[in-house]
Amino acid sequence: MDEDRLLYISSIICALLTLYQMFSRQKGTGVLSAIVLSGYSLPLYYLLFFRSENGAGLTWWFCLLVLNLMYTLSTAAHIIFKYIKGKRTAMYPP
Repeated sequence: MDEDRLLYISSIICALLTLYQMFSRQKGTGVLSAIVLSGYSLPLYYLLFFRSENGAGLTWWFCLLVLNLMYTLSTAAHIIFKYIKGKRTAMYPP
């Protein structure tokens, strides 16, 4: 697998998780997630594509991959937590 494909797949997963948050009941969280996602990915993609001289591209690629992994794990954990919390309150109303 090409190393850029791995980065693109992880970015698409992050974008899909953000879209899921925006179009579910978590609109505020989705907007905040979109701001955070674009805040770190756009500058790093710029550096990866246009400022990757003398092996610096590997640094930007690695940073993007690690940040996308952290973003995916935290967003997925948040979605799962909200889902479990919603199920629990539906089963045991106050």
